[in-house]
Amino acid sequence: MKITFIRPSIHGGRAADAMEPLAFAILAGLTPPGDELTFYDERLEPVPLDEPTDLVALTIETYTARRGYQIATHYRRQGIPVVVGGYHPTFLPEEALHYADSVVLG
Repeated sequence: MKITFIRPSIHGGRAADAMEPLAFAILAGLTPPGDELTFYDERLEPVPLDEPTDLVALTIETYTARRGYQIATHYRRQGIPVVVGGYHPTFLPEEALHYADSVVLG
């Protein structure tokens, strides 16, 4: 399975506040061997939205929610399942479920 992890930026472009998304490192360590993982931090590089993948996971903070939901909608329109987590989905899971197939809380 190919899993794509995405950390959206505020406006879909580079930013200077690029702290490492540690949740992705933890999830990578818990992923079974044999799965192919790809990581994109949109604050550092563009996300190639048309690259084939089987599952997309996004970490979303309130200030990146709009862009995160745009990305999630793009993939769901292609029939690709989307999982979201982070501060914003944890506090507003009902909202996040409008844009994702699954919401991780905590």
